[in-house]
Amino acid sequence: MEQESLESQMDKEVASGQYSEDFGPDLLPGMYCSLVHTVPKPGTDTFHLINDQSDGKFLPNSMIDQNDIARTCTDGIKSLGASLRAFRQENGDNIKLIMHKSDVQGVYHNIPMAPLWQIKQAVSLGDRKHIDRCNCFGCRGSYYVYLAFISLICWITEHMKGIQHLKCYIDDNCSFAHLGDVKYYPPYKQCFPTDQTKLLELWDEIGLPHEEHKQIYGPVIPFISFDVIQMQ
Repeated sequence: MEQESLESQMDKEVASGQYSEDFGPDLLPGMYCSLVHTVPKPGTDTFHLINDQSDGKFLPNSMIDQNDIARTCTDGIKSLGASLRAFRQENGDNIKLIMHKSDVQGVYHNIPMAPLWQIKQAVSLGDRKHIDRCNCFGCRGSYYVYLAFISLICWITEHMKGIQHLKCYIDDNCSFAHLGDVKYYPPYKQCFPTDQTKLLELWDEIGLPHEEHKQIYGPVIPFISFDVIQMQ
């Protein structure tokens, strides 16, 4: 099952252009090949593809200084709670709110890497050889790269799209809205809270992928393993 999962996932990556075509069986000069394996997705019979760039004698992660990627963080429950409290202090307790959360599909892998780094991301399965062209899980610098990108997107949401209080934790983008303030989103043929629809429209505008079943809203939503409820 793991072998079939790896083959299927690699085929999808090639079809999307995120992996190069097979150039096997041998590596070319200057290339590094990282360990690739799978881990089960909780509660399913499917697997996550993992690129381990900390394994082996010539590991790519050894080329990245830990000090160069330190001091980075994302929004969490504390930040979301602070925004909810500030909203109540300014607007009172009579306004009914609803929580919403949107999820980015592919997360890190949406970002292409520089060609000179791409050759350090060869992946192998039997005689198959591919280059992973994108920012991948398993690279020490992936989080830092993604955070720079998503921080720009968050700036656009606030200053150009007027979406307030948006919190971002990797692929989870969470906020709250006035209950009943909704906007129709044609691709999913349903209404979402207005700010959530505006966020999905922005992602469509810049080509950031997402899936319908991971865009949720309600009085209680899960956010980084906590159930968050809007405060009355």
